[in-house]
Amino acid sequence: MQPEDQGAAFAESTRSVEDANSFRFWVAGPLQVLMPHRGLLCGQSIAHSGGFAAIQKWSFDVPSGYERAVVCEGGNIRSPLFTRMMKRGQAQFFDISRHAGSVDAAWERVFREAGWQNVLCLGRLRGPEAHATLTWAVFYDLARSVDAVDFVRHELLMQQLDEALTRLHGARRSGGKTVAGDEIDFRMTSAQHELVSLLANGLTNKEIGRVLGKSGETIKRQISTLMRKTKVRNRTELACLALTLLTTNMDFTKSIPPNG
Repeated sequence: MQPEDQGAAFAESTRSVEDANSFRFWVAGPLQVLMPHRGLLCGQSIAHSGGFAAIQKWSFDVPSGYERAVVCEGGNIRSPLFTRMMKRGQAQFFDISRHAGSVDAAWERVFREAGWQNVLCLGRLRGPEAHATLTWAVFYDLARSVDAVDFVRHELLMQQLDEALTRLHGARRSGGKTVAGDEIDFRMTSAQHELVSLLANGLTNKEIGRVLGKSGETIKRQISTLMRKTKVRNRTELACLALTLLTTNMDFTKSIPPNG
């Protein structure tokens, strides 16, 4: 199969991702064909409080001990390669046979203990900087036939992973219901609109209260009301929802479908 045909087939395969099970099949099938690997951590994070807050994380064939060592509370990755990728804005590859001693010694020790031979970190930012969504993937033990600096392959892969994970997050936020007519009420007053805009920019309850002339406790109650109204599980998901609405210019005065 020619590269362009393989790319088209891979893009087409992403349309099959509708839930957790179909995502696992997609990772084990089309994604494995495009990027042969032995383990994978992937997910999405949103710009929040000067950094990024994880909104979903997926793990495939990664030993639990290693995962506990490299995944921070909240789902973000703790790795010198991941940090370097974020700072430089480009893919990072590490091979123990060629790059030993070039990274943090503690991380390299954990990496060796897990039995990994190499790792590739990829990331894709979408949206304006203040409201960006980061889709990330960490591939462990790539097949030797894979060109670790094939940037065309990287771009295709991350574009489709972004699409798949965004669809999954929308389905999970709506409780997995995609039946026609099943809607979540996202209508907000102008005051609620202002509140979630401040939340999306990383402000605490007290900071939001100071801007709006209310107490932190009042803001906390209002956020709880909005979480129930929009059916999200925590303030990070509410912030993510706010960012989605803000960056896509959706009308806050209308009720929209959960996966719209």
